[in-house]
Amino acid sequence: MLSSKWKPIYIKNSQLIRVGKNFDGGYVILKKFLKETKLLISFGLSDDWSFERHFFKYSNCFVEVYDHSVTNSFWIKRFLTDVWKFLIFKKLRPVKIFDIFKYLDYQIFFSKNKIQHIQKKIGKDSTTSISLDSILQKRKTNNIFLKIDIESSEYLILDQIINFPKKIIGFTIEFHELNIYKKKVEAFLNRAKKNYRLVHIHGNNYTGLDRKFIPYTVEMTFARLDFINIKNLKKNNKSYPIKGLDQPCNKNHPDINLKFK
Repeated sequence: MLSSKWKPIYIKNSQLIRVGKNFDGGYVILKKFLKETKLLISFGLSDDWSFERHFFKYSNCFVEVYDHSVTNSFWIKRFLTDVWKFLIFKKLRPVKIFDIFKYLDYQIFFSKNKIQHIQKKIGKDSTTSISLDSILQKRKTNNIFLKIDIESSEYLILDQIINFPKKIIGFTIEFHELNIYKKKVEAFLNRAKKNYRLVHIHGNNYTGLDRKFIPYTVEMTFARLDFINIKNLKKNNKSYPIKGLDQPCNKNHPDINLKFK
């Protein structure tokens, strides 16, 4: 059971939208972000850019994606693995066969003028990595949305996120290893309240629950205060996951019903 501070403020479901593909890879955000965002900065890519594609389609904003691991060797290894699965009859459905050639889709999407894939790791500034501070200090736009899914490296940039409230209008972030970092996330929630509010939460069912029924991984979306009406908020009696918006990350298992104290 999560503390009440993890419960989002009340937002009408009609003001929310799921962005990205079904199941793992999609996130629930404010519809308003699609209209107002000028630059989407995304940390974490792998072989899924459905969120970035969907966001770009409806916002036509600039998109910068940071992931140091998606290189030529990544695609060669993926292609060989997919071909092997096809030969042993594990990729026979048309959608699975098409997926073997996903590199072509990658090339098409990231060849667009407004879209970049930057092969750098998020962390401290160096020849191979870059900090969020450095990225944002160089951006003149004040309408930036962040998507963060970097497998526990999110804890390296939490302080940096809330250092730029004039530039960042909102962000969706996947917190991993809550069995280790739960107190760190709660401290972040307290600090972020000065300029942001939690508007959505979803448990990732791939990593399961601990003994207190707390997910090891959660997806959370935050909005800057000027994007929500906090003066006339209703009490939030909604259940999470939200039917019609949320989907289990692992489609073969039921979604996680979140409980709050």
